[in-house]
Amino acid sequence: MVTFTACRSKPELVVPARATPREIKLLSDIDNQPYLRLYATIIEFLRRRVPGSPDQRAAGSIIKAALAEALVSYYPVAGRLREVAGGNQLVVDCTAEGVVLVEAYADVRLEELGKPLVPPYPCVDELICEVGDLGAVVWKPLLYLQMTEFKCGGLSLALTMCHSIVDAFGKVELLKCIIDIVRGQALPSVLPSWERHLLVSSSKAAPESGDHNPAAFAEPTVDNDSEPPTQTSMIPLEGMRDPPLPPGFYGNALISTIAEATAGELGGRPLADAVDLVHEAKFRVTDEYVRSVLDLLARGERYVDVGLNTTFFVSDITRCGDDSMDLGWAERVGGSSMAGDIYTRLSSLYMSCKNSKGEECVLVPMVLPEPVMERFASLIAAVTKVPRRSLL
Repeated sequence: MVTFTACRSKPELVVPARATPREIKLLSDIDNQPYLRLYATIIEFLRRRVPGSPDQRAAGSIIKAALAEALVSYYPVAGRLREVAGGNQLVVDCTAEGVVLVEAYADVRLEELGKPLVPPYPCVDELICEVGDLGAVVWKPLLYLQMTEFKCGGLSLALTMCHSIVDAFGKVELLKCIIDIVRGQALPSVLPSWERHLLVSSSKAAPESGDHNPAAFAEPTVDNDSEPPTQTSMIPLEGMRDPPLPPGFYGNALISTIAEATAGELGGRPLADAVDLVHEAKFRVTDEYVRSVLDLLARGERYVDVGLNTTFFVSDITRCGDDSMDLGWAERVGGSSMAGDIYTRLSSLYMSCKNSKGEECVLVPMVLPEPVMERFASLIAAVTKVPRRSLL
């Protein structure tokens, strides 16, 4: 696997292209969950249609100008988080202080990163901005963007954002906004919508509901039948349904529920039984359930345990990123959500990609200790008849 070190420019603050409102934006009760106080990354790889056009300096200027213009619509992103209510809640102070942009150069070709271009990407940390402590989000820039130029003329855009104000789908919408502007559109295809009050407890605001993309995660347990029954949390992150959230909503809209089973039951039954548990749990997420969850969160109570040291996330993000993320002078050739951050190591994120034949497929990444991975790959190869070396 290729190794390289990117040559980075000095970080630069990019502010909105025009004056924006100076105000305080409240977060939703879902946004304010402590486990979301971290930074997460998406990365997109693009190939120039005409090598050298535009050149690196011009490309950097184009991306910078588009970012500044996008921040006019997404102006809360140019602000800073601060704590209120004794540190238990966050708000966005729309100060227009700006976001961080870094331009970089890597002396490798896109082809050297892999064919097809799918995670894990070699030296991915070289393509992502350094943000310091990933769990420190107060009074820091909410967005860090690194544009890396490769020797072949291709480039990558790595967007690292505070999870407290945006989820994976929201990050993609913001990146699409930047790309729309690069292509010359006066306005993005979808205008952003804040509307966090829609996901606030009825004790603070009138209860309403909406719709968002689902995901799921599971809490691992020790497989020991001699122990008392343990709770394995397979928690679908299911959005509210009626009425829907407005187009362009980019906050967190995740409501969880729990399926229970002992570790022995999960290990001794077919996988389909575990899938059925998740489906049943998802159907329990009614509007009444959602309102009760928001009330619990508003009181500072935790309704599910999602500690990153005990939780393995499984999330379907196949709708994050597609070939519409096209700069005009550069076409998308790959990319993924949450690349290179802590979620990458604690989750399996199902992603859309193309295989070596150009066929659309779903990538299911997994992180395991090396000896376990070797055994797992051998078992998968035996079942699928796919050569083991192509699975690692």
